[in-house]
Amino acid sequence: MNVDSLYSIESRERRADEIEYHLRLDATHPVYRAHFPDEPVTPGVCLVRMAVELLGDAIGRRMRLSVLRNAKFLSVLSPIETPEVECVVRKISMDDEEVSGTSEIRSKESVIARISLICHIF
Repeated sequence: MNVDSLYSIESRERRADEIEYHLRLDATHPVYRAHFPDEPVTPGVCLVRMAVELLGDAIGRRMRLSVLRNAKFLSVLSPIETPEVECVVRKISMDDEEVSGTSEIRSKESVIARISLICHIF
């Protein structure tokens, strides 16, 4: 599954211990035709990939998921009903090979997902 261009980063705000990303979902992306054509929903695997990519953006490095510590999907994310979301990346710690962090993806109304992961830097 290719999820490139599923979302775009509209802005990012760095704070002392977190980065808040404002994202726009692309409701025309092919992933939504498969999941589901008449009522598109963002797959959980895409939310995890989003968390990995934004953690990489936060530290300025490319990475791949090593360990998914925890993933809680708390509400459905429709690109039609909620085209804009925020993702807050925090608790970033890293060494030469790995980085860990948490991401909270949310809309104005609710928390959509909380994801905690470890990624291998390359």
